[in-house]
Amino acid sequence: MPESEQIEVSVVYALPEVQRIVTMRVPLGTTVEQFVTTCAAMGKLPPLADSPRFAIFGQVAEPAQKLRAG
Repeated sequence: MPESEQIEVSVVYALPEVQRIVTMRVPLGTTVEQFVTTCAAMGKLPPLADSPRFAIFGQVAEPAQKLRAG
């Protein structure tokens, strides 16, 4: 995939007992849930909870929301 079709994304995983920041490049069009699931599969984040909650810059995000640069 050409470099121009990828974006750099960071995720912050935060619970009272653990906090992690993961940054990686993903294809444009990747959803929030795909990104977090990929991070978990790679061992960079714990497995997803039964009902995970997501936010982008403090705003609630749906799992199917596509990520974008910025």
